[in-house]
Amino acid sequence: MNVDCPDLVWRGVDLPETAMFRGAGTGPALVDVIQFGGPVAVPLDLSDVHDDPDLATFLAKEAGTARYALVHSGVSLQRGDADADLASAAVQMTLSSDDGTATAWSLAPMSAATPNETTTSFSVGPDAKILGADVSLAAIGRTKTLHGEDVFLQASGLLTSEPRWEFTRTPTTALAGSYRLVLVVRAPARQQARLVVTLSASVKTGRWPRRFRKTLSLQAAGDPAAIIF
Repeated sequence: MNVDCPDLVWRGVDLPETAMFRGAGTGPALVDVIQFGGPVAVPLDLSDVHDDPDLATFLAKEAGTARYALVHSGVSLQRGDADADLASAAVQMTLSSDDGTATAWSLAPMSAATPNETTTSFSVGPDAKILGADVSLAAIGRTKTLHGEDVFLQASGLLTSEPRWEFTRTPTTALAGSYRLVLVVRAPARQQARLVVTLSASVKTGRWPRRFRKTLSLQAAGDPAAIIF
């Protein structure tokens, strides 16, 4: 089944600083660095999956005990100045229902990485001495290239009520760009589900990182910190 991603309403989020290392107090908020889009909850009903017999059979089998919804959201990370360049960021979603059984059935993306390549080489000259950058034609060279990946995005909390996406700066990847985050929620069949979103980030400016955190206000009335679906 192919699912179209809905348009998201994006907003800038200013993150207040949390207590610093050794209780040194709080500082100015982190501003103009993180934007959050959504969340938008879309029920996954039998009428939506009639062209996928296997999925339709699964949902019909689950209908008496559970229902499913797609939750679309996104986060945009921007490069800051020297004092506001992100070292890490995270999107934490907390799910709940009347009996506490709402869970993250599936998450995407689960991870993302950039390739890295490390080359180690040296050259030995005619006099058996190791040469530097200037290599003569008579030198014997030895080169070894290592290939790997730097993981900068990792999801966690699958099949729990606290799914999370964590972004970490790596030697090859600065934290910048926009990312779609998709969550399939499994909730009790005849109960409402609630979703609370908390953003956090850290900035490395000295010996100790500065940490920021904020639970988003998703509704103007009722429960202001939650989206209900």
